[in-house]
Amino acid sequence: MVGYSVEGRKDSMRNVEETGEFVCNLVSRDLAEAMNETCAPLAPGENEMLRAGLEAAPSTLVKPPRVARSPAAFECRLTQVVEMKDVTGRGLNTG
Repeated sequence: MVGYSVEGRKDSMRNVEETGEFVCNLVSRDLAEAMNETCAPLAPGENEMLRAGLEAAPSTLVKPPRVARSPAAFECRLTQVVEMKDVTGRGLNTG
């Protein structure tokens, strides 16, 4: 099981919900700066990996690509989405 959190309703989360698939790429120190670039607030449809200069490679089990230079990539299928809430019950991913 892999869990991850996003701030707001970025394309990444919408894509996971629509397709039911995603890849969790683990990165080494030499890829850290480029991977941080993929978190930039981009316009919908803009390619984060292309912007960060990361090469995509085909995945084996899911449709989304993985980062070619990543030492490990988990190819995942969505089982559930849990909206995080603050202590008052307000959803945190409403942006």
